[in-house]
Amino acid sequence: MTLRAWSPGVLAPAYHPAGRRRSQVHECGHHRAGRRQKAYLDDYHEKVRRLHVLSTHAVRQFLGTREEGDPRVDYLVGLEAFKNMANAQISCLLRLATEKLGVSQEDFLALAAEELGKQVETMQEDLAVIGWNEDGTIKLDLQAHLEKTKGWPL
Repeated sequence: MTLRAWSPGVLAPAYHPAGRRRSQVHECGHHRAGRRQKAYLDDYHEKVRRLHVLSTHAVRQFLGTREEGDPRVDYLVGLEAFKNMANAQISCLLRLATEKLGVSQEDFLALAAEELGKQVETMQEDLAVIGWNEDGTIKLDLQAHLEKTKGWPL
C-alpha cells in the first residue's frame, strides 16, 4: 500500500477504506472550500508580489540608478507598496460596507473622514505642529519640533 499526504501533516492510504481510489470518492464541501480559499490566497499573494515589483520599479525610476541594497530605495519601496496596499484595502472595505452591508457611502465617508482627522491630530502632536498658515503650510513649535525629531537622520 502506498502512502500519500491527504491533508497537511497527515498521511493516509492512497485508497479509500471502501476500496475505491480517493480520486473516485465524492469530495466533501470543506475540502473544495479549502482548495478555493488556498487558490484565492495564492492569487492574492501573487498580486502582492507583483505590487512589490512594480513599487520597486517606480521608486528606482523616481530616484534614478541606485546600487542594489541601497537602504533609501528599500525604505521608499516599502512606503510605496504600503500606500498601494492601503489604497486597495480601503477600496475593498468601502465596497464591502456599501454593497454587502448596506451602509450608505456618505456614512462610510463620514467615518473615514473622522478617522483621518484623528490621524492628522496624532501626526500634528508627533511633529509639534501648532497651527496652519493660510497657504496650507504648517506652523511649528520649533523648539519642541527639534526635540521630537533630533534622532532623525538628516
